[in-house]
Amino acid sequence: MNIQKTLIGILFLFPLFCQAQGSIDYLEIADGFNQPVAMASPHDGSNRLFVLERAGLVKIIDLTTGQVLSSPFLDIVDVVESTAGEEGLLGITFHPDFPTSPYFYLNYITPEGTVPSSNDSTRISRFSINPNNPNLADPNSELKIISFHQPAGNHNAGDLQFGPDGYLYVSIGDGGGSGGSGSGYSQDVNNILGKMIRIDVNLDDFPGDDDKYYSVPADNPYVGITGLDEIWHLGLRNPWKFSFDRMTGDMYIADVGQNNIEEVNTIPAGVSDVNFGWKCKEGSNQYVNCNNGLNFEDPVFEYNHSIGKSITGGYVYRGSYFENFKGWYFCADFAFNKIFQFLGIDGSNPQYPNPANTVYKPSSFGESESGELYIASYSDGTIYRIIDRSVCPPVLDLPVVTEGINLAEVDITSNASLSAGSFEFYAGNSIELQAGFTIPEGTFFLAELGACGQ
Repeated sequence: MNIQKTLIGILFLFPLFCQAQGSIDYLEIADGFNQPVAMASPHDGSNRLFVLERAGLVKIIDLTTGQVLSSPFLDIVDVVESTAGEEGLLGITFHPDFPTSPYFYLNYITPEGTVPSSNDSTRISRFSINPNNPNLADPNSELKIISFHQPAGNHNAGDLQFGPDGYLYVSIGDGGGSGGSGSGYSQDVNNILGKMIRIDVNLDDFPGDDDKYYSVPADNPYVGITGLDEIWHLGLRNPWKFSFDRMTGDMYIADVGQNNIEEVNTIPAGVSDVNFGWKCKEGSNQYVNCNNGLNFEDPVFEYNHSIGKSITGGYVYRGSYFENFKGWYFCADFAFNKIFQFLGIDGSNPQYPNPANTVYKPSSFGESESGELYIASYSDGTIYRIIDRSVCPPVLDLPVVTEGINLAEVDITSNASLSAGSFEFYAGNSIELQAGFTIPEGTFFLAELGACGQ
């Protein structure tokens, strides 16, 4: 039998087993994007990945087919300021009750004046889905959530994610500039810059203000004391991507360094008011002697500028295809085109792999609704899936089949006689079941086209 774009399947009921020793590689999914900077899944069963282009476009990849939909999901180029290299449309996330609550949220830079040299602002806004087409947004549905002034065109950060508590978290850079970001905003609890904020976007504490639509959770750490109520964490420089471990709720923040240190900070689920030290500290090193008596949290993972110069944060892998990756956090370096990984919230067993292929200028990671990880190349506009090459070779011939998941990028062939148990075959082009291939009664078998289980 030769399976060509067909499906043979019976649901399996037994645990899966995987081979040992992973090997990171990249599988090209889609290309043709212009400076992609963020990706998100709506977690609605559609198997779509939404990709932001810095200039102000949102596009959709159908991960089932690998096709980029021809019409942009949303075009807000006219209101996005992207003149400076770190400005633009920077972050996207979907309402945790999507599509019942048919909203998504964007983080973008917009001009405060009418000329390019004027100051700019960060704006967080809610948009709605077109009720007649789930692949189109309603461009006229913008509801402004919160805005704040940006004193310079860099260190805008710009990520946003809903936490397991249902609140919206937003990472904010320190205001930028040059000379080590001399403002010191990150340690000022009365300034929103250099912070992680946490807000409730389902309630409105500002009914008379068209530029605000949110409420402050009562358990935010600065509620009722000196400091901005919205603050959740402080002491950040330019947190370029953060995420939550979908299994544990722990937070992972990648923060771009100044002179020498790139870092990842981790925080157990529910813990607030952590001070990561900038600009008193850069990573675990002193940067400026602040003499303020504060306690700073050192990163669990850091590297110096001989290894890389601009960290891009990622995710903890919680997918189902690559057993060796489970529980490992992945991040990358934008300047040196590298990928890194470490195990768990304490940053144990850091790895500096050297994949056979390279993703140039890795600007963002994405996580599908099934927990598979994707990485974007800013320079060539390609989106890749991160795979374990040790369990997904290009071609797989199986005279004997191991129970569980069997993966190939292109083709699988087999003439095996299966034993009792559960078996899955996934390949991108064909699955050929040759003479002699048998499935005994009581065995569960699934064969599906999809490169490396895509």
